[in-house]
Order: sequence, then structure tokens, then C-alpha cells
Amino acid sequence: MINSGYKNRHDISQIIQSGEIASGDIDSALLLAKITPSNQAWTHFLSTLLLWLSVIALSSSLMFFLAYNWDDLGRFAKFGFVEVFIIASVLLYLWKNKNSTPVNASDSPQKSTLISKASLLVASLSLGVLLAFYGQTYQTGADPWQLFFTWALLIIPWAMVAQFPALWIIVLVLLNTAVSLYIETFGGFLGGLFSAEKNLLWSTVGINAIALSLWELLKGRLSWLNENWATRVVAFAAGLPLTFLVINAIFDRHPSFSLAYLVWAVAMVVVYIVYRKFRPDLFMLTMACLSGIGVALSFASHTLFEVLNLEMGAFLFLAILVIALGGSAAVWLKRIYKEQQV
Repeated sequence: MINSGYKNRHDISQIIQSGEIASGDIDSALLLAKITPSNQAWTHFLSTLLLWLSVIALSSSLMFFLAYNWDDLGRFAKFGFVEVFIIASVLLYLWKNKNSTPVNASDSPQKSTLISKASLLVASLSLGVLLAFYGQTYQTGADPWQLFFTWALLIIPWAMVAQFPALWIIVLVLLNTAVSLYIETFGGFLGGLFSAEKNLLWSTVGINAIALSLWELLKGRLSWLNENWATRVVAFAAGLPLTFLVINAIFDRHPSFSLAYLVWAVAMVVVYIVYRKFRPDLFMLTMACLSGIGVALSFASHTLFEVLNLEMGAFLFLAILVIALGGSAAVWLKRIYKEQQV
């Protein structure tokens, strides 16, 4: 079923347009329908936003503190400071996650859980500082990709325990970074089959596509994975480099059949079937439309300028094509949006 908030917004909009609600009562109606955020909703939003900003600020402060006082702190003092910071964060997680009862009269179980997850996120980010400091102090000679790969492996158990999508996104970011640095160092996994740039793009597509597939398959079994924003981030991370690969193949100076065409076409079909039929998601379909428009415009540009050597009228044709494709996508997506109201 689709989010009932969409239906409420649509119904209230129809009622307001019909004049059944007096102009003085519109604000109250929007509030009752939960379309306009209440004061409590704004308070929760600001509290959550400040919490995550504090996580970023606290984790960053650890790194900058060590960097600023690098010459004044001894080796063991630096290690001790970072390790105490990590241990304190883990202990805070254990304390806040001990049970679901409020810590204070003003605290809610949901707030306590959020704070516990935020503390574990601080510990995960601080672990990266510890690894970087260890490598800098002892000059282990390890390649940069090993730092990020080790960092990702070490925080996986915490991500499994916390059941926190944001922490899994960080693991995925670290793995992508590690693979990127590995390819930059050694040239990639596929030898001379692709250039280093294409190796990087293909590896990014592969990692994020696998992560998205596993995420979607496990959604039904693990309720904490039901975070649409997380799957959308992963889908974007997989779809963007794949689109670049197709566009690169279109403008290749030595045109030939590219694997990117086949993979992109299969991906578009899979996205349509999954997010149109089985798990409706307007955002995913919108990304697919943008990718399709980008590929279509690239193909048209290449045909007009490189193949046909046209200049007069080519930009006008491309402008008309943009309007036509954009308009068609908007109409189709709007129709799907209306279907989701039912």
C-alpha cells in the first residue's frame, strides 16, 4: 500500500478546491490531516537534525584536536585519547540501548534508541581516526585502500548490532572508497579489459547494485531496513556511474558494441518491473527517467554532430527533444502518482 499521507493531501486538496472548507478553517484542516507539521513534529525534526549535526561535529573535533596538538601530545597520550573516546561512545550505546524504557521523564524510548545509534556512529567514525593515526605513527607502509577496507570490516559488526541503515551506508561508502583507491593503485580487477576510469565505474556499479539487491531482498525479513532514503541513495550510487558508462560508450571515438548498453537496458527493465509493479517507488522511476533522458540526448547529440555533421538546427532539435522527453516523463510520473493515491 502507498503512504496514506499522499491520499490525505490529495483528498484535502480536492475538498479545499471545491469550497467545502471555509478559508478561515483551511489551516486547521491541514493540521488535522497531518499535512502541515505540528509544533511537536517541528521540535522532533530540529532535535533529530541537531543530534546528527552534533555527531558530525564531535567526530570531526577529535581529528582536528589531534592534528592541532600533534606536537604537544605524546604517542601514548594520542592513542589513549582516541581509544577512550571510542570506548565512551560504545558504553553510551550500551547504556542507552539497555532497555526501551525512558531514561528521564522527558525522554522517550524512541529518543533513547536514536541517541544510542548516534553514539555508535560516533564510535565508528572515530575508529577511522584511530586507524589513520596508527598508520601515520608507525608508518606501516600500507596502501590507502587498506585503511578504508579495514575500517569497513571493523565496523560491520557494529552495523549488524545497531541495525541502523545509516551505518550500513557508511560501510558501503568505505568499501567504494577502498575499491576506488585500489584501482587507482593497481589499475583495477579486470586487467586490460577496461581502462582504469571504466574499471572504477564498473566496480562502483557492481558494488552498489549488489548492495541494493541484497537490501531489497532483506527488506521483508528485517523491518529496520525499510528506510526508503537508504535504498534510494544506494540506487543513485549504482545508477549514476552506469549512466556515465553508457554516455561514454556513445561518444567513444572508436565505436563498438559496449557491455554498458546491455547492462543499462537490463537495469532499466528491472527498475521498471520492481518499482512499478512490485514495490512502487516514484523516486526510483524518476531516476530511471532522468537516466533515459540523459542517454537519449547523448545519442541524439552524437548522431547530429558527429555522424551527420549538422550544426544548423541541431540545437533547436535538441531543445525540442528535451521538452518532449521531459514533458512525457512528467505526464507519465504524474499518472503513476495519481494511481498511488487510490
